[in-house]
Amino acid sequence: MSSRWQERAPLADRSGRQHSYLRVSVTDRCNQRCQYCMPAEGVAQKSHSDILRYEETLELVKLFVELGVRRVRITGGEPLVRRGTESFIAALGQISGLEEISLTTNGTLLADRAQALADAGLHRVNVSLDSLRADRYERITRGGDLAAAIAGVQAARAAGLTPVKLNTVVLPDLLADEAREIILWCNASPEDFIPRFIECMPFQDIAAAGTALTDLQKGLQRQFALVADEQVQGDGPARYFRVADSGLRVGFIAPLTQHFCSRCNRLRLTSDGRLVTCLGSRAGLSLRDMLRAGASRDELIEAISDTIWNKVRGHACAMDNDEHFPNTMSEMGG
Repeated sequence: MSSRWQERAPLADRSGRQHSYLRVSVTDRCNQRCQYCMPAEGVAQKSHSDILRYEETLELVKLFVELGVRRVRITGGEPLVRRGTESFIAALGQISGLEEISLTTNGTLLADRAQALADAGLHRVNVSLDSLRADRYERITRGGDLAAAIAGVQAARAAGLTPVKLNTVVLPDLLADEAREIILWCNASPEDFIPRFIECMPFQDIAAAGTALTDLQKGLQRQFALVADEQVQGDGPARYFRVADSGLRVGFIAPLTQHFCSRCNRLRLTSDGRLVTCLGSRAGLSLRDMLRAGASRDELIEAISDTIWNKVRGHACAMDNDEHFPNTMSEMGG
């Protein structure tokens, strides 16, 4: 008798979505305390034994790639606070069928490691850059060093990890002229950078979202004559536009006012080994516990497939309600 997963695509859900993108958190720790990511006092850190060993993570990633995942993004916390990231990336690069390895970082530890990461096989980086003004950057990150982040961005560029996507969360006090500064800064090298503006997501214990993208996007479209770029829309959450005179791509991600749940193709593996199918769901399958209990390959596949099959249709968070995502961004890796 065949298992249920053998009768359907193993990474499909009941809504018809196919999942080819896996976000892998390698740590819950971070060297910053961003306002939209965690409380000022931080969050309770998981014990060393709770966190997946790299060998365990690799075993699971290999299985996901066998089932259809083609892109892996390494996240945290801040992934570069964990030792051995370069060796882990090199091992990921040996997995047949894995087409892209990327990393999301705050950039402050990137300057001395960008070239080694590229040499190990990393393809691209996304860097959180919420301001180009040192005082505001320090306030948002609760002590972060803008100069270190910029040095990391430039090192990533020099190492060929381009285009570097710069993610700016639209907090209530983000000024239109500051968003303009970010675009102008990127526009000096349009082939190397993609600025992206993201609605603030109301995670557990974090103040609700605040500002919709709509007005900011309209203003920037007028200032820069942004034209929709249908060629790069893809299946990701961002909607892209091009600056008319330079071709710089600018992205807008609106998870609250423009839900993209219907085309979601991503899965998340937390640092403690939980498979999470939606940010709006606290539930998660503990693949760590299954691995350590000696689960067989078929048992793992069936549990993964059933979890994905039952993925919720979408989250309930919006600008005009008090719903929160039940986890913290720091533990989910965004």
